[in-house]
Amino acid sequence: MVFLAFVGEPKNAKADDWQKSLRTFEAVGMNIFIPVTITGIDGRSKTVDFILDSGTTRTTIDSSVASDLNLLPYHKSKNITASGVALRYTAQIAQLCSSSLCSKDLEVLVDDLSLFTTAYKRPVAGLLAMDFLEKYILLIDFQNAQMALLPGDTPLEIFGNARTVDLISVKGLVLIPAILPNGQTVKLLLDTGYDSFADALLYESTVGKLGFTETKASVLKDVNGSFSAPFGTIDSLELGGMRFAPALIQLAAQIPAGKSELGHAGQVGIYAFRHDAIVFDYPKLKLLVLD
Repeated sequence: MVFLAFVGEPKNAKADDWQKSLRTFEAVGMNIFIPVTITGIDGRSKTVDFILDSGTTRTTIDSSVASDLNLLPYHKSKNITASGVALRYTAQIAQLCSSSLCSKDLEVLVDDLSLFTTAYKRPVAGLLAMDFLEKYILLIDFQNAQMALLPGDTPLEIFGNARTVDLISVKGLVLIPAILPNGQTVKLLLDTGYDSFADALLYESTVGKLGFTETKASVLKDVNGSFSAPFGTIDSLELGGMRFAPALIQLAAQIPAGKSELGHAGQVGIYAFRHDAIVFDYPKLKLLVLD
């Protein structure tokens, strides 16, 4: 595995404990599926597969899972995603666990996720979002289909030499600075749920002229709707000192409603880091790219 070479003997954790935290994940497209155990208020539990989705503030469970666990509607709450802001019913759960890490007394959104189940031709029971991830350190090695969730106080020294990028927190989501070929510096939403074989999605009216060369038409979809975003290339894109030239992007004419809240110019997912082992330290707002 790519990142095991960087594992030393950390001050506050044993190396063998770190290795035990590694898990193999299932990938469908660029989406990462991980098992999640949900425990309802009455103690009833169920383990199901969620998509890892850092591009949304609120963990969401499918309405069928809520029914199986006898979860009752609590109230309506706002959810911020890359494509906008929406109100959804919520339910209270006693505990949500993934990779041996748990959050208690969460208020999760309940929604019909059949759109995802149909698209991926396999059950999608939920979206594991920033209200859970924000406390932890997430390591993803997409090329080797390995990931780990670590406690937020895990020392970053265990990863050895790495390129470090400062991240930005806005309204519960995390953004990364990017430099475009026209010299403009913008903020892109770090969205592990951005399921596209592209280095980034950019909003045309925000980034200006980029010398975009379209190769095909495409449509982006999530729980809040869909919009067109032609697929093609631009001369370059820089993310944390990494330069993609040319860069594969989707260029959307439409600015989603959520832009006014986040101030972002697009989003970047796992594809840009598919050949690297990367670490999202959400508590310290750092991105590490392991050499």
